[in-house]
Amino acid sequence: MRIFGILLLSIFVSCEEVDHPNSQFTVEIDIGRDGFICSAHEYKKNIYLTSAHCVPAKHRNKIYLDRNAKVAKEIIVHPQWDAHNVRYDLAIVKLGESDGIANFEIDEVFVLDEIESIVMQQGRKEVKKHRVEILQDDRFATKDIQGALCKGNSGSPAYFYDGQDYILVGIASGITKESGGCNNGGYSIFADLYGARDWIEENTY
Repeated sequence: MRIFGILLLSIFVSCEEVDHPNSQFTVEIDIGRDGFICSAHEYKKNIYLTSAHCVPAKHRNKIYLDRNAKVAKEIIVHPQWDAHNVRYDLAIVKLGESDGIANFEIDEVFVLDEIESIVMQQGRKEVKKHRVEILQDDRFATKDIQGALCKGNSGSPAYFYDGQDYILVGIASGITKESGGCNNGGYSIFADLYGARDWIEENTY
C-alpha cells in the first residue's frame, strides 16, 4: 500500500528464530484475520507495539500472534494517527494484564545514529541495520546499511545499542522507494517512540 510516497510494509509472512538477544520480542501479528500481516514488539508482558496502519478501520479484537489465535483486551491507535500523511503510525495491542515492566527503555535517536531493526523476512526473523538521516516530530528516516526494509516489516522494532544496553527507539512504518518489494535506495521510515512515550506509558499500565 502506498500513501504519499511512503510504501507501507504489510504482507503475508511467517517466522523462525534468529540469533539475536532481542528476537524473542518480535512477533507476527494479524489483526482481524484479514491477511494484512505485520510485525509487533512485545513492550511489556501482554502488551505489544505495532503500526497504526496495521489496524483495520473496522477491526475485531480477535488477532493472531505468530498464527496463534488470541483475543485482544484492547487495541489503541495513536490519537494523532494520520493515514493521509502517514504520521503518528503507532498502535498498542493489549492482550491482558501486564506486570508494568518494560522490556526495553525508550529513548531518543539522533542523526547519524546506527540502529538495528528485527524484522520478519521470507519465513524468518532477520536483523537489518540503518543509519538515521532525518528527524521529524513523530518519525525519522534512515538509510539502509545492511539489508533493507521490505513488505511485511511494518511494526518491526528498531533499537539503538549504546555499548551496554539496547534502547527501543522506533517502529517500522514504510519506505520511500521500492523495487521487488523492498527499499531500493530510498528511506526507511520509522515511527519515533521517544516523542510518543507519554502516550505509550499512559496506555500500557
